Order: sequence, then structure tokens, then C-alpha cells
Amino acid sequence: MLSSSVEISSCAPTKKSHKLYDVVIIGAGMSGVNVGKLLKEKGLTENVLILEANDYIGGRLRSKVLLNGKATIDIGGQWIGPPQPKVLKLVKELGLSTYPQYFEQEKRRSSLVFPSIGGKKHILRYTGSIPSDPKNVTDEVLLDFDTCIRKIERMANTVPVDAPHECDKAEEYDSQTVQTFMDNLFKTEIAKDFFKTFVVTVFACQPYEMSALFMLWYIAVAGGKFENLMNVRDAAQDCKIYRGSQGIVTGVAEKFKLNVLLNHHVVKIKDEGSLMTVTCKNGAVFQSKYVVTTNLPWTHLGIEYDPPLPSARHNFCQRTPMGYAIKCFMLFKEPFWRKKYDSNGFILSLQPEDYITLTYDVGYKDDIICGICGFVYAEKACEFSTLPREKKIDLLLKQYSETLGGTYEEWKSQFVDYIDKDWGMEPYARGSYGAVTAPGTLVKTKLAFREPLYNRKLFIAGTESASRWIGYMEGAIDAAERVVSELTPLFEGQGRTSKL
Repeated sequence: MLSSSVEISSCAPTKKSHKLYDVVIIGAGMSGVNVGKLLKEKGLTENVLILEANDYIGGRLRSKVLLNGKATIDIGGQWIGPPQPKVLKLVKELGLSTYPQYFEQEKRRSSLVFPSIGGKKHILRYTGSIPSDPKNVTDEVLLDFDTCIRKIERMANTVPVDAPHECDKAEEYDSQTVQTFMDNLFKTEIAKDFFKTFVVTVFACQPYEMSALFMLWYIAVAGGKFENLMNVRDAAQDCKIYRGSQGIVTGVAEKFKLNVLLNHHVVKIKDEGSLMTVTCKNGAVFQSKYVVTTNLPWTHLGIEYDPPLPSARHNFCQRTPMGYAIKCFMLFKEPFWRKKYDSNGFILSLQPEDYITLTYDVGYKDDIICGICGFVYAEKACEFSTLPREKKIDLLLKQYSETLGGTYEEWKSQFVDYIDKDWGMEPYARGSYGAVTAPGTLVKTKLAFREPLYNRKLFIAGTESASRWIGYMEGAIDAAERVVSELTPLFEGQGRTSKL
């Protein structure tokens, strides 16, 4: 909940606002509120307005309260980790507490599902690292996978994080899909299947949909290490925010008393020369010296720009669609899979027929709630989205009992509730976790993903414009810091700061 210190309204002015703002920010997600925070912190201006299309603050960070406020689950982004210092610092500043993602990799068994052979599914249950297995994970497969990952990391570390198109082999990498890249690199099919599953779980799309240069850049901005993206402990999935990650965004809005208007969907941005005019779908009109947009790339195509966007920016937005993930929570009376079946609740499925590709034990603090959090991706998400709730529950009970241990009847007897979030149905997201570029996009459009427009009056924030941890909370903060650094000389040139 937000305190009354946050200036929030959902009322729509019936005519143009008479107030001139220094900065209008479009989007009250992680990046937008951090732009507002930094403008105030640095003493540049307090005369800032944030316009949010949704009826809540948070963007792709969305938390759901359960048990009358005793517990919270994140139906949007949830994880942070040690390689992400900016968001960890912000969490500490806000006085929020974290707790580790339950994994117990060395004590309890993870489950790895291989493609069916002759209609029979093979499941490898193991502790620690993935062991050699004569049926699927042979020594040859492990060597192939490790060798190729090291090659990919070396390639990724040649990609400049601030300008991926300047990589020496940018044209070569950007001219091919990740699928082609994989086919040319891996020698064994199982190693290739492992990497394909990495692509699907990290980008929520298939390898044939995405540029190889974008993938290498994504690894580069995450520190250049494959493990930073895939591992749990000391990596991107290390810990969660107690009471939910949306609390980071609402916490910033509350602490810095940001002026936010909800239900204000921007449909037009006009360069008036010395001023910018922003028009909302509800008829509200605002003027400012500068505009900062945190919109997802594809949403810019639904905004009327006057004059029109430069062709490179427009092309980037056209060729950078969202991935697609559905996040599914199955809640149970107790985490019986831990002791009874020695399972840590982790599933990684290489089986194309499985709806759920990846799971984690909810592992809520003190086990106030118990459950399995699973993800459905890409074309399987398109199928899953159409199913009735009872069918979804039935499919997941069947998959979890087969993979983690036990019988369908046992899992059904322990079942309490099912909650999912279909991000493909969110009108201002239409997918998750983030956007990916098609082949040829980065080389063709160069820095269009983040360059200021309209003579430095329109600035691009949002995690997709970051040069560190694209698609993550860390990236959203990184982009906010860059935009404020771009705005700073403009305000300092005025010789004063503005206040409300």
C-alpha cells in the first residue's frame, strides 16, 4: 500500500493542464520512478509528472497479497542477485528485506527431463551439478556443452555493452538467428537442446526468433558470464523481496513523494519547438520542457509522434517484439516433495511436449505459503493461454507428480490453489519478460534503442534501453541513471533548479 505522501490521481483533466512541467515521464515502472527519484536527489528539479497507463504503479513488477496480508507472491519480475549492485543498493535504501530463493541444490534433488524416445520420458534426478548419465548426458555431451559455453562467453565479451553494433563481427552475428548460430556451434543434439532451453527460459522465445548478436549482447551486459543468467546462488535468481518486488517501485514513489497520474495512456507526443506536448487517451494534455519515455519498444508504434519518429527508431520498435511467458503458481498444504521425495522443486524440461519448462519451489519465508512456481513459454504459452483453469491445474498436477515424485492423487490431495499471470494478455505489455531483437536490427538501427530525440527533448529510458542487465530491474535503474545524466547538463545550463 502507498501512503498519502505519494501524489497519485486517476482523475482526468477535461482540458489542457495550465501547468508547465520540467519533465513528463511516461511509465511508473522501475525505470520511470527512478528517473523521478534521481531528478529530485540530484537537485535538478521537483517539477516532474509521471503518467501511467495502468491503474497501478509497478509496470512488469506486480505482487499479489495472500492470506489477508500475511504473504505475497510476485506474478511479475521477482529475482535479484549479487551481480546486480544497483537494485541491491536501492532495496537497502528503502529498508526492504530479502530472502534466498529456495534451492538446496547440494542437499535435495533437481529434476532434468529429456525428450521422449519411443514415447517414454526420461527423467534424471540429481544433486549438485548435472552428472554424467549414459542415457543422455554422456561425457561427450558435457564436454561439448562446456566448450561451446566458453566460446559463447568469449564472443559475448567482444560485444561493446554501450554499442553492440560496433562489435568487430556485428554483421556476421546479427545476420543470423540464434538457431543458426547453435546449429553451427554445437556438435551433440543434447548439448544443443540444453542451450535451446536456456534461450527459451531467459528470453521467453524460440531461438529462430532472435538475433545472435542480441543474445551475445545480452550475455555481455550481464557481466559476460553464462552462469550469471542461469544459476541461482550468487546469480540472477539468488533472492526475492519479502512482501514483493512491486514494493521497490511503490517504495520509491512513496519516499520521494512522486507525482503520478494513473489511467493516463499516452497516445500522442508532439514537439512544439521550445516545449513538448503529451496527449492521453482520456483527453488530458500536458506540456513540459522534456519528456522521458519508458515504454516497451512495440508500444511506441501505437503513439502518434509529431513529427514522426526517425526511421531508425521506428524500425527498431517494429523489429523488437516481446517474448511470451505465463507464470503459474500451484499452492499446496505443505512442501511434501522436499522430505518425501527429496526434491528441491526444481524442474528443467527439455521435453517439447511439456507445458512447464522451468520450476522453482516457492520457498516463502517460514513456509507461510508452499508451492511450485512454473513458467510456460513461447508457442506453448499461446496454447496454454486458451485452456480453462481446471485443465491447466490437471496438466500441472500430472507433470509435477511425474517429474518430482509421487502420484497424481497425492498431489491433488495436497492442492490448495492455482494462480497464474498471463503477461501476453496485459494490454501495455503483451508479453514478458522483455523485448528481443530480430536478426539485422541492431546493426541497421545502431543506437536507436536509446538515443535522445527531437533535439534532446525526448529521452529513452526503460530496461530495454540499458547497457547493463537488459530486461532486469538492474537494467531499469541503469537506464534511469543514463537518462538523468543526459538531462543534467541541460538543467545545469539553466543555472537553476525548478521546484513545485
